[in-house]
Amino acid sequence: MRKVPVTNLYNAYVGLDCSMLEINPLFKTSDEKIIAVDCKMNLDDNSLMRHPELEALRDISEEDPTEVEAGKYNLNFRKTGRQRRLYGQWRRSGHGYDGHDQAQRR
Repeated sequence: MRKVPVTNLYNAYVGLDCSMLEINPLFKTSDEKIIAVDCKMNLDDNSLMRHPELEALRDISEEDPTEVEAGKYNLNFRKTGRQRRLYGQWRRSGHGYDGHDQAQRR
């Protein structure tokens, strides 16, 4: 089997600063072509400044309305069980979420 689709998937994941990239299903045709039928991709919000062409593809209707509203004020909205929390811009870097959540529960 050719390794090119996997290499291309990896290159897209790294090159576009994805936090998730999934192709499902992937088909191999009778003439040995590989076809990606569906793709799901999440991009790191902090990397959009490096990829302005991707910001134009954003579909807000696919996002949680509460998260979209919080984003207008440079906040992150996270659902954690029944609790809801807002995090300021400094939290967007991904540092301390788990530790912060644990401290809140104690």
